[in-house]
Amino acid sequence: TLNKLGNLYYEMGEFDSAVDMYRRGLEVERAVLPRLHPNIAVTLTNIGQIYKHRGQLTESLCLYKEALSLQQESLGESHPSVAVTLSSMALIHYQNRCYGCSLDLYQEALHIRRDIFGDNHEDVASTLNSIGLVLFKLGLHQIAMQSFVESLKIRQEILGPDHREVAI
Repeated sequence: TLNKLGNLYYEMGEFDSAVDMYRRGLEVERAVLPRLHPNIAVTLTNIGQIYKHRGQLTESLCLYKEALSLQQESLGESHPSVAVTLSSMALIHYQNRCYGCSLDLYQEALHIRRDIFGDNHEDVASTLNSIGLVLFKLGLHQIAMQSFVESLKIRQEILGPDHREVAI
């Protein structure tokens, strides 16, 4: 219930209250759940998301790293949740202009997503788009173009030529 209240406060834009609820929920989870329970990682990423939204990127990254460690140990290295957390961490590095770290994390997420979903999946297209942005920032424009084109082809095939995501 504490995490549900945290979710509600988050949706209402009351981030201080959301963090408070999530932290209280995390205390209870750590007291009563097994150390590697997936709910603990979810709560950590929820708090990390709020910190990211507030621009507290260092704090956010620490929480995501802790969640990633739990996820990898409990769910395995190639779980979709691991890819989501890797992408969140990559975005933080991108926002901090640490493009090399960002690229490494996005590529790891892409590898997981391709293994799980195959090549024609929206999550693969989205990750390729993010990789293209990082490559562009690194000045690798030809490689960035290849990443954007691959993302576009996937989105056109999956969503059709007139979908909003194709235009973006």
